[in-house]
Amino acid sequence: MNIKRKVKFFLQRAIRGFDDSVTWDMQDSFHRWLLPRLERFAEVTCAYPMRCKSHKQWLKELNKRVDQLDCIVNINEFEFQDRSYIPKKVLQKWIKNGVGDSSINAGAYDYCVADFDKWFGKNIGELWW
Repeated sequence: MNIKRKVKFFLQRAIRGFDDSVTWDMQDSFHRWLLPRLERFAEVTCAYPMRCKSHKQWLKELNKRVDQLDCIVNINEFEFQDRSYIPKKVLQKWIKNGVGDSSINAGAYDYCVADFDKWFGKNIGELWW
């Protein structure tokens, strides 16, 4: 990165708290921002939603989602090997059509991200204590 760009981003961070680089991929930037906050939330929460039978059940759900978000943030999509997110019929079709492993991994990653985003959107109102 050249010096002019470094200075520009430094000034943007100083003035508005973030620089233009985080707007390149908003989903990735948001997931990276959210991960440490969701981890901390799971550590400090003392309440749970009414739909859960217990605090223990809520913590189990939160920890599952923290682990999922950690994978989203820290594993390259072409190396993401958890194919459990791909619907069975879709996976069978891909394998039958000779889709390569790295493409299947990327597809699994996309399904994982969609699953997390759907959960987060549905449950954001329950993320308080």
